Amino acid sequence: MMHARPARFALSLILIFACLGSFVSQSEDAPAHFVSGTVTAEGARLREQPSRASNELVRMGFGTVLTLTELVAGKTEEWYQASLTYRGKTYEGFVPCRYVRADGPLLDERGESVYPALPVRVSAETLNRGDNRVGHNWHTEIYVNGQKLTGARTLSLRPGDEVLIRAVITENDSRPDTGEAETRLALTEEDLKNGFDAALDVYVTENAGRYSGYTCHWTITFYFRPVG
Repeated sequence: MMHARPARFALSLILIFACLGSFVSQSEDAPAHFVSGTVTAEGARLREQPSRASNELVRMGFGTVLTLTELVAGKTEEWYQASLTYRGKTYEGFVPCRYVRADGPLLDERGESVYPALPVRVSAETLNRGDNRVGHNWHTEIYVNGQKLTGARTLSLRPGDEVLIRAVITENDSRPDTGEAETRLALTEEDLKNGFDAALDVYVTENAGRYSGYTCHWTITFYFRPVG
């Protein structure tokens, strides 16, 4: 009877390790993180691969609900890996992120939230609200994230990103007066999906002569619009 205790102890250890092994196995086999997503463009296509050249699996209507499982980088844009059940058949493929509104972020391999980068077209318009005797000829420089903006530019932006907008207005004469302004914009998913406007007010003050101290007021409006 004295020798039965080690046997029972060994049996207990075996059971403990078996339970631990079962727990580890269940953790490894746990389903991947996923979120629901809603199609926001009529006729959006679910494709076999994350490429617009890939075969189309199914064409979806506005409001179609998908299950999103992964964020995938394509050559020119990012895609959601997604599944869809339609008329009793389940399709698994890829859809451009720009055509889907996700209910929340996906998780990367470290368990951190990841958001898709969306293409946004940026342009700007200047409005002189009155020279007020400061000058008549002007030079305007407009910047987005440190890059000079001429015409329009497309940026890839994510919710949570910050965009720096800046404008410099300079009088063209022998003693030029200059005014400048800048601000940072924190972007939300709604901003990137729906687009938004942002304005800078720039004041140029005359620095010499009989009109010294007079101020000219400019407004530069930046237009951020989703692409596609």
